[in-house]
Order: sequence, then structure tokens, then C-alpha cells
Amino acid sequence: MRRNEQDDAVMFGVVVVVAVIGFLLWTFSDLLGLDVATGTQLLLSLIVVAVVFIALTWWLNIFEAADVAPAALAGVWFCCWPAMTYWAAALVPPFARSGADPTVWWNAWYTKWGVLAAILAVGYGWRSRQRSW
Repeated sequence: MRRNEQDDAVMFGVVVVVAVIGFLLWTFSDLLGLDVATGTQLLLSLIVVAVVFIALTWWLNIFEAADVAPAALAGVWFCCWPAMTYWAAALVPPFARSGADPTVWWNAWYTKWGVLAAILAVGYGWRSRQRSW
């Protein structure tokens, strides 16, 4: 009998933790105007970028924070691409969707990759210039 009570308590704890995580994911997604799948993908990828940044700068002391900051910012930009696609799909009217992949300018591939390249070029250009002073 005692083992069943402990199992019930553990199961209740698991259900509560899953419910809280689900509520937090739903709240995050709703706050940004995303569906839960896209919001979850965005949040998890941002957490991965943050953990890698913290691991490289503070835990492992491999790099200075300023050396990794442009790559981390580019990672954050890359993480936002699924959310941008979701927001862009909501803005394109249904009658325009019959063509060849219509989208808004800020969701086009050249804008995404161009901004990513600009973040890296400006960030590391500024960092190299800062080191030369």
C-alpha cells in the first residue's frame, strides 16, 4: 500500500511539472502571437544559444564575452526565423498564396541571410577594430 501512495505522489508531481511547463510555453507563445509549436521551437533554440554562450564565456573560459557576442546575436537572429515565417504567413492574404511562395520582404531568404551576414560582419569588424586600438 505504501508503495502505491508514493507512486501516486510522484505521478502527481510529474503531472504538475508538465502542466506548469505547458502553461509557460503557451503563455510565451501567446505573448509573441505564435502557435505553441513555433513558440516552443523558438524558446528551446534561444535556450540552446544562451547555454552555448554561457558555456563558452563563463564556464569554460574559452573566449571573452565580446568575442562570442556577434555569433550569439546571430544565433538569436537565426532562432527567430521560424517565428518570422509564422508571422509572415499570417500577413499574406489567402488570394496571394496561390503563386510561387509569396512572402513579405522581411521574411525573404535574402533578408534573413543578409541580416545574419551583417550582424557577423559588423560585430566582428567592430571587435577587430576595438582590438587594434
